Amino acid sequence: MGSDYDHLMKRKGFFPYQMGYLTDWMVKLAKDELEESEETRSQGISELRKVIAKHKELNVWIDDAYLLQLLRARKFDVKRAGELLLRFYALKRDYPEIYPPEIDLESIKTAQEEASCCGAFPYRDKNGSIILFYSIGKWDPDKIPVPVAISVATFMLLQCIEDPATQVCGLRLIIDAKNVFLKHMRALTPRYLQLFGRGLRNSLPIRFAGIHITNESIFFSYIFNILKLFLSEKIKKRVHFHGKDMKHLHRHIPKEILPSEFDGDNNTYQASEWVKKEMYSYLEKFGELHRKGYL
Repeated sequence: MGSDYDHLMKRKGFFPYQMGYLTDWMVKLAKDELEESEETRSQGISELRKVIAKHKELNVWIDDAYLLQLLRARKFDVKRAGELLLRFYALKRDYPEIYPPEIDLESIKTAQEEASCCGAFPYRDKNGSIILFYSIGKWDPDKIPVPVAISVATFMLLQCIEDPATQVCGLRLIIDAKNVFLKHMRALTPRYLQLFGRGLRNSLPIRFAGIHITNESIFFSYIFNILKLFLSEKIKKRVHFHGKDMKHLHRHIPKEILPSEFDGDNNTYQASEWVKKEMYSYLEKFGELHRKGYL
């Protein structure tokens, strides 16, 4: 039996994080915005599989579900979906210290459970987007190395787009910069900021509906000024700064979805427990992903 909060959210028409299907209006959204139909799905998957077959140097998944992620992210343009695939695995190849062939999955669990610095919220916004958050200040670079922290973040992003509703409706990202200090600035070198920029710009099969930054400090401003050098103009226009004004954040993301730290209504949310329950099932596939890529 669900909690009072869950019953309230259902009554208000909020859809849950885990769906596994598209509602009628999501199907229409996919058709109108992504040019998706039975014909484009079938043709796109077939053509993309042929494109991948030409790259003998790549060992990647070619099942329908995986290829559909790529096609939806590029509005069923097969050429652009193929380029996205190549950029994704080039990113993985260029950062072997973060994405080794054999990833220590226990280190991801430990980092997430000790820091609880990232996760997603149990309900979607009215547009069907999920809300993913990163509380940078809760991460201690002296205890959790940068490669592990980035691996955790990658795990979260890739897990959420397993759901077809997220592939169509996208996600909103909250970056909470509260308690970001000099040690974070030193840890996030330009090399790693370039990785973030490549991921946000054109290397992940994700539709970013918005990036929301809260509690930004002078140290975070320094970090972001370097990061934005690697961002596209399209992504820059989707970045919103809210400072400490949570009511301003609520103009973009309903307070019903958010936990108390963002002045929201979900006052029982515990990131580590929720992630363990809703996301850990993806760990095995995440480990398998590390064995894919350029030969």
